[in-house]
Amino acid sequence: MRTYRNALILLVVFALVLGGYFAYEKFGKKSDDATKTADETETQALFKIEAEKIKGITIDHKGQKFVIDRKDKELVLTSPEGSNIDKEKIIGLGVTAADMRYTKVVAKGDADLSQFGLTAPQAVVTLAMEDGSSKVIQIGDESPSKESRFVKLADGDSVYAVVASSAESFLLDLSGLKQKTIFNFKPEDVNYLGVQKDGKYSFEVKKGTTWDILKPMETLGDESKVVPIIQSAVGMNIKEYVNGSKLNPADYGLDNPAYVLELGAKDAKNIKLLLGKEKVRGQEIYAKVDGNDDIFVVDEKGFDFGDKTIADIMDAFVYIVNIADVSSIKVEADGMNSIANIKADGENKEQDEFVIDGRPTKDVESEGNTGDGMFRVYYQKLIGLTFDKVEFGANPTGKPDVTITYSLEKAPGTVKIELVRKDDNTYYALKDGKYKNITVAKNQVDQMKDSYKKLIDLLDKAKK
Repeated sequence: MRTYRNALILLVVFALVLGGYFAYEKFGKKSDDATKTADETETQALFKIEAEKIKGITIDHKGQKFVIDRKDKELVLTSPEGSNIDKEKIIGLGVTAADMRYTKVVAKGDADLSQFGLTAPQAVVTLAMEDGSSKVIQIGDESPSKESRFVKLADGDSVYAVVASSAESFLLDLSGLKQKTIFNFKPEDVNYLGVQKDGKYSFEVKKGTTWDILKPMETLGDESKVVPIIQSAVGMNIKEYVNGSKLNPADYGLDNPAYVLELGAKDAKNIKLLLGKEKVRGQEIYAKVDGNDDIFVVDEKGFDFGDKTIADIMDAFVYIVNIADVSSIKVEADGMNSIANIKADGENKEQDEFVIDGRPTKDVESEGNTGDGMFRVYYQKLIGLTFDKVEFGANPTGKPDVTITYSLEKAPGTVKIELVRKDDNTYYALKDGKYKNITVAKNQVDQMKDSYKKLIDLLDKAKK
């Protein structure tokens, strides 16, 4: 009896499993197919044509007509006229039209076209072919899933669900065909950068063998600070164009721009970007390229260097030189009158020879410090003097508190740095008698003097 009962239970379980399998085959697979997205569903070509055989494209959309013709083997926009047209976008329209694909046929025959937005299509695209034939594509509403648009061929009675991205390429306005790039340079090719604020140069920089600042004063630029600005500038893109004809630049603050950004590159014309009023405070700003009528909007985050000054990009050092290019250094200061003679080839430090006030530093050691090592610290303090502030309009007078004279193995032969007291904590810096428009903090000079004293003390201890 027990055996019979167990067999009956197994038979019931088997029947349930078998029933579930057939139910899945009948209903489950259909459900899976129904949940596929447009991207997952197999697509078919709306028609078979080659993009190269399209002679012209006419697009009627929202009362505006766009005419594209093939010239010199490339599709170009011939009407309406416009500047900054993106050639690649025009060429792309031909490729998209030739490869337009649908996921399914949603209606045939005498279907009510109004339910698909096709009694008054959003756009009508006419493709003129080389052989004289044409294809007329009517583009209607978006599908409920938003993954496709309803499309009909003018000479057919079928309504297709066409992949949305293809169909919507033709729902355009003139601004949608324009370039989004402002500066068509590679960052590494840029050799000129100018930034103006309220009509005055914040800085103007030109690249030769080094980045040289031209305005508001001539000095050496810091490449590590200039290059990131150039990279940010080249990366700026147009967010949107302001639509309309005969736009007045003054309405957007572009008759007297708040900022002017100019970039130049070798064998290319400089591009000057004018930036005016903010569209959204702290987020978007109106702009235009000088010499072009188009007005557009850029993201203010991309222009985060607009308020930088020359102090943010200039080389920080009062004067820096490779030790291998120096033959001697004379330092005259309060409590210090020193001459250092240097022989350094820059390749093998072991061969370098330093003599300070007539005393060689080689093979001198005391308390774990070497004479050569302490001399290099002293040298670093000399060439490591950096500016504290940029200060225009000063007229330093009087005898310098500190004079550092470098005798060089190369041109110009001699460089003289003079520090004239401004106040108890600051010096004006002069190079070869000319004020550098910078100040130097006194504590840096104190550190230089201290390193000299430690070097002399080491030599004294070693002598004993």
